Amino acid sequence: MVAIGGALGSVLRFWLGSYLVTRLGSRFPYGTFVVNISGSFLIGIVITIFAERTQWSDNWRYLIPIGLIGGYTTFSAFEYETFRLFQDGQILTAALNVVLSVIVGFAGVWAGAIVGKSIPLDSQRVPAFMRSDEHAVDSREPEPALFRVGVDGE
Repeated sequence: MVAIGGALGSVLRFWLGSYLVTRLGSRFPYGTFVVNISGSFLIGIVITIFAERTQWSDNWRYLIPIGLIGGYTTFSAFEYETFRLFQDGQILTAALNVVLSVIVGFAGVWAGAIVGKSIPLDSQRVPAFMRSDEHAVDSREPEPALFRVGVDGE
């Protein structure tokens, strides 16, 4: 599931990054920036939904947040592009890329978590192949860190 999601996410990243370079140019790494911010937002939504709807099969957790979004986001490309900007003497642009990516990326995860909490999902309508009743989580057990989301002071 991780490999399938990773392959899809990588292709999506390449397509969107290439599209944005042709539309906006390469003076600033727009493609990587947009991919990282949208990936941050998406993981906020997905992890929040999975954390609150524990009846979903673990396969979906491997496929979407770890595989698809993990393959879609581009931290190594972000680091390389920032390094190249720095090497080319574009110190301000490199610094802007780091600051904006970190701050806006964090805001994206936060906004995604808020959106994820606001999406009404009826657990009775989750198709059987997406559920895993044998993996039901006891509400007294702590969630794994990957699926723990704090919004509204939680």
